Amino acid sequence: MPVALLLILAAPHSWSFDVGPAPLIKASNIGGTLRVEAIPGRGVGITAEASGGSDEQQGRWIVETHGSQSEVSVRVCCGSCGRRGKGCNDTVHFDLALKVPDDARLALDGVSSRVSVAGVLGEQRISTVSGDVDVEGSAAPLRLSTVSGKVSVRPRSPAASHIHSVSGDVSVALPAGTEARVSLATLSGRLNGKSRTRSFGRSGPKFAIDTVSGDVTVVDTAAPSR
Repeated sequence: MPVALLLILAAPHSWSFDVGPAPLIKASNIGGTLRVEAIPGRGVGITAEASGGSDEQQGRWIVETHGSQSEVSVRVCCGSCGRRGKGCNDTVHFDLALKVPDDARLALDGVSSRVSVAGVLGEQRISTVSGDVDVEGSAAPLRLSTVSGKVSVRPRSPAASHIHSVSGDVSVALPAGTEARVSLATLSGRLNGKSRTRSFGRSGPKFAIDTVSGDVTVVDTAAPSR
């Protein structure tokens, strides 16, 4: 059953769950940060800390968690999760930090939240509105989407991925000696400074990137092709 915690004070609160192989980790936050880090072992640790606003304002917010061997979820809500509560304001911010096994699969959502992931090797789906996305050390397919946020990807090993950005730049830094085929569809963006370039690299997994008013930078791969 879900566990709901009413946050009244700014002190951090923590939860832990035992999980099996390749667990699905779901997390969402509204205002603040959402950080996920891979660690050794078969456990998931979650820490949530509120800041800003008064004790009364913080007390309207809830962190809801749920865990099993195959799936762990956490979400930050104002009032009951599933509907927006009254008296919410943007002076309250949450730092949500998760430590997960490196084979975890991720489904993350942020609104006015910066999302960062380090060392997670499983598939990742990340979506933000008014928040940057930073992914480091990945080795499986990525599906990243942001509105008014920058995207930065530094994979350990490239895998077929799709990145969508509205009003945000995209940066992809590939490991030395690896290649990827990067394709760009854009209304007014540029790939490595060239507006007419539509592909980058001739071999390796495909990174499909589409942007609206966002530039794309790719480094450490094959020379661009037209």
